[in-house]
Amino acid sequence: MRILVINHEFPPVGGGAGNASKHIAAELARKGVDITFLTTTFKDLPREELIDDYKLVRVPALRSTTLEANPTEIISFSASAFVSSLQRITGNPPDLVHAYFGIPGGAIAWALKALADLPYVISFRGRDVHGGKALDSEGIDGLFKAISRPIWGAADALVANSEGLKSIAHRVEPSLEIEVIPNGIDTHRFRPSKENRKGDVIRILFVGRLEPYKGLDDLIEAIALIKPRLTCGLAVDIVGDGSLRDDLPEQIRRSDVSQEVHFRGGVSPDCIPFEFQKADVFVSPSIVEGMPNVVLEAMASGIPVVATRIPGSQELVIDGQTGLLVPHSSPAELGRALLRLIEDRRGREQMGRNGRSSAESKSWRNVADAYLKTFERVLEGRS
Repeated sequence: MRILVINHEFPPVGGGAGNASKHIAAELARKGVDITFLTTTFKDLPREELIDDYKLVRVPALRSTTLEANPTEIISFSASAFVSSLQRITGNPPDLVHAYFGIPGGAIAWALKALADLPYVISFRGRDVHGGKALDSEGIDGLFKAISRPIWGAADALVANSEGLKSIAHRVEPSLEIEVIPNGIDTHRFRPSKENRKGDVIRILFVGRLEPYKGLDDLIEAIALIKPRLTCGLAVDIVGDGSLRDDLPEQIRRSDVSQEVHFRGGVSPDCIPFEFQKADVFVSPSIVEGMPNVVLEAMASGIPVVATRIPGSQELVIDGQTGLLVPHSSPAELGRALLRLIEDRRGREQMGRNGRSSAESKSWRNVADAYLKTFERVLEGRS
């Protein structure tokens, strides 16, 4: 089987979708699938290289940062990836195109199907469906929705990474059949620290994009609310980059939590596992998600998770066993949950052990197996 994978995100560019596509492609290649992966150029990274037994091709684009792509960067990648795809389907075409995100990956795959009758599968990842809006919204709208619906409708299979994301996609287009294949986790890279967490300072960690839908304003307000009740030292590390990077330091100062909340900015992907190992609690205050890889990474690292009760997160966190779930957009509830874990060392440790045990059953190999079955079903249906 020959698969052309299209994703404008690939580490170090992008977030969870790039990480997921990298692991899935590697596992499929180990199973003997012939993979060519198209992604975006970035700085001085090689244009072509062999990674984990598959071919990675970086096409020219205007990507200037590892952050979420802006419209200009999306358009430039789409044009380059489409041209590169046309060159690769001449003579020895792939059997199938696996596109990440409805746009831009799905749009490129849609055009290839129109020209060369290539079947394609779209992996929904989050913002291409919910548009960064809260879980009770109707998802993407306007021009984005108008363009996306025919692309979704022409796909040979649609895959969401959580039941919650699937439900939002059905609000956009109720008639579509969508299957769910959750994210996986590399439990060798993300693992508990061999050293016992000690000291009088409790460390809370956030890792993710610095965007409004991630709920960081609620986190900062929650810390301000519990600050007078703290009986130990507290360090809250915010790791990531995004559109809010210039606003967060001022909000932290206004909330009088500069001693407790530290804005770290982006760190190297190689350092992320160490960030988890240093933490006592992971927090995910988002108002909407697909299925957050960082929650799985925290669980695999053996630390409890305080997350909002939203689709994706609530499919991973077992309330009271691997962490605590709270309503989104509720700083008071978020603060109470964090304070509970700050004050309960034994509870933190037990939830961390439970999370690690749960993560060990969620391998990327299982995820790749599920995708392979989907690809085989699509190709059998066409034949």
